[in-house]
Amino acid sequence: MTKTLPAATFNVGNNVLLSREEYIRKLRSRYEKFLKDICYVNTRESCTSDATDEIYAALSSILPATNRLPENLILGCTVFGGLVSKTDTLQKRIKVAHFSALVATFDSLMQASNLLSMPDGGARVKEDCGLFILKLISPATYEKHYHSRGPLHPILQQLIDWLQTDQNPFLPLHPRLHMTCVTVVVRFVEVCLLEHELTESGFQIEPEMQGFPQHVREKSGIAEAYTLMVLVAPHLVPQNYSSEDGKADHSFFYNKIYPLIPEINTAVDKINDILSYYKEFEDEDECMAYISSTAKLKQITTYEVLDDLMDEMVETRKNCMAIAERSGSREVVATVAAFFQGYISFHFTWNSRYKLRELFGDDWFAGDCV
Repeated sequence: MTKTLPAATFNVGNNVLLSREEYIRKLRSRYEKFLKDICYVNTRESCTSDATDEIYAALSSILPATNRLPENLILGCTVFGGLVSKTDTLQKRIKVAHFSALVATFDSLMQASNLLSMPDGGARVKEDCGLFILKLISPATYEKHYHSRGPLHPILQQLIDWLQTDQNPFLPLHPRLHMTCVTVVVRFVEVCLLEHELTESGFQIEPEMQGFPQHVREKSGIAEAYTLMVLVAPHLVPQNYSSEDGKADHSFFYNKIYPLIPEINTAVDKINDILSYYKEFEDEDECMAYISSTAKLKQITTYEVLDDLMDEMVETRKNCMAIAERSGSREVVATVAAFFQGYISFHFTWNSRYKLRELFGDDWFAGDCV
């Protein structure tokens, strides 16, 4: 990805211009306030997983030896699975890590610089993305019309395998939730193509396109799949609700847990935007990112959008904790609190991707850095 030359000054709103050094200091101060307000705890115990070695070993054995994923990606997703679903079983955490590894690999594959470096400029990969949905939902039709074409890109085939087998935590017990995951992944693959088409066509945000940044953000995230993986677990149902036929469990999920899903979906997307901002703020190729496109649309600075997002996410966590408290389940409360703590810790830990140690320095504990 091509970086722009560092700007001489950075606008933080109201035409207040700061040097790069001043801007970095201001960013760190604002991030520190955000982390305090969202109740983030920066200690070794709260920022690490007790199952890292087991998840890494399992993930390494699951992933194909050929076309092996980059080591830092495997480690980063190992940490993700261990932290965001910290109160769940080891088996579930392995499945979350596996899914995260596949999604992160596909996301990296679809970066413009990667596609352009391919001999055909990424044409074959883009074509594979278009055929991914057909092969996923109708393998027979795919084989009938494209049998001589050869296999899809390995990472797309691995995503199909994850969705169609018990690598997916919702098969065979939760077919409706499984179909939600299918929908989310299909939408994600499609929007990666869409972003390339928009960029290549010279698309520009215009003032009338008020819903556009949120539309692209919702399509490009995998939030709902992760949210369901965190919130669908037998141990979250209190003993006074549990029943042998599962009817009371079903009722508890839809009455007490389901209201959390829209809130946590939003948190997954927007906290990622917040914690990705530092690595992107000087990058003109990130024009489709939510913060930069929103800034262009509203004709304000990216710092002002970041500031508003931080305030919004603090309120979102408060809402989530209030909903969790009303569930009457201590396990639900602990799971939601652990999710926010773990999700933020994951971004600090994967320093090679999010580069937050550059911003916070070595005096800030950032987990077992990857």
